Amino acid sequence: MYIKNLGNLKGLGYHKQLAFAYLACERLYPNYVHFSNKNAFGDPAILKEAIQFVRAAVLAKNINQTQRERLLHIVNEHTPLPEDFGTALASAALDATSVIFHTLDFMSDQNAASLEDISNAATDSVHIYIQENLSLNFQSPDFENIILQHPLMLQEVHIQEGIITYLSKIGEVEEDDLETLMAMQDKEGKGNLGL
Repeated sequence: MYIKNLGNLKGLGYHKQLAFAYLACERLYPNYVHFSNKNAFGDPAILKEAIQFVRAAVLAKNINQTQRERLLHIVNEHTPLPEDFGTALASAALDATSVIFHTLDFMSDQNAASLEDISNAATDSVHIYIQENLSLNFQSPDFENIILQHPLMLQEVHIQEGIITYLSKIGEVEEDDLETLMAMQDKEGKGNLGL
């Protein structure tokens, strides 16, 4: 929706696509932790286990499908329903689990449509958070422009586009690449909402 070079990601190899997905998981994970701590819901350690499994798969030649399916099931069990909480943080936590779930699913079917879902979940979490934080009226004529120009949205778009550009220029994804990309997106462990 907002990411100009997202189409380029579909032309990259599986491990680069998985690296993009992994980085989104890491970026949204702090949102889940923040929500979990405030609402005594879920278990961030379960999500972190799934994210570490994805990271290992970015660098590995094969994956343990049994472990992947176990993690899919557990992540699903730790997914909040926003209507049960009435806060944008619940939507952000849902987006975090959705990104991990879509990534684990992508590891099996390698369907490029999952990459768009992952990208959209990251921008959607920022969109909803800004809307609630600024008490924006979606019927206002400048509603969308205010969100698109907000520093958090500009940052999320810049990070996603930067990751795709970086991945387009390298050969195989190495550990050093993941470290570089993590440093590029890490905001002192606060995730894409700055929490």
